Amino acid sequence: MTELLLIAIYVVLSHLIKRFVRTNKLQVVGWGFTTFLFFGMGFYNLGWYWSAYPLAVWMIWAIILVFIQLTHNHEFIYKRYWPPFWQYSMIMSVVVFVASFFAGLLPVI
Repeated sequence: MTELLLIAIYVVLSHLIKRFVRTNKLQVVGWGFTTFLFFGMGFYNLGWYWSAYPLAVWMIWAIILVFIQLTHNHEFIYKRYWPPFWQYSMIMSVVVFVASFFAGLLPVI
């Protein structure tokens, strides 16, 4: 129930911010905030041991994205790196959060 309340508050606040502030940088900040919100709620459901796996996948994804940009552009530019990183991180965090609802089925270690 708490997760649903946090999501509802986030949706309302992000809608209000987007309505009154029109900038592209705010969108990247919103993706980052959403990522940390869903990762936090997912890690709370998963526990200390199982939350290490999504974090490791997240770090591997960041390294892969750097190599993709290096091979494609022959240089690493943060301005091009951050929007796709936070977009895919947000998608991954939502998947981790939804999967964390089934954390009770994971073995206790």
